[in-house]
Amino acid sequence: KDWLMLEFMNNMAGVNVYPYRLTSLAAAENFMDEEFDMIFLDAEHDYDNVKADILAWGNLLAPGGLLCGHDYQAGAPGVIEAVNELLDGFKTCNSIWYVQ
Repeated sequence: KDWLMLEFMNNMAGVNVYPYRLTSLAAAENFMDEEFDMIFLDAEHDYDNVKADILAWGNLLAPGGLLCGHDYQAGAPGVIEAVNELLDGFKTCNSIWYVQ
């Protein structure tokens, strides 16, 4: 998957982005002393993994921050189920879900 990282780095040239090659939960654990204004989740799409991601990363959100993710759509029922269960008042735009 080196080609994917290279492509990502090319696309992010000049942007303040620091990529890490970790699983989502390992990354959340590495950043447990940080707060983020925005977190965008787009990892595994099964219910258990989406739920774990929302719970882990949601704890790292700064007050008033934006938690969002991708694939809130019929082809990803695990995303829909976890978001519906865990996030009161979330909104969607196309296949993006978000809550503040």
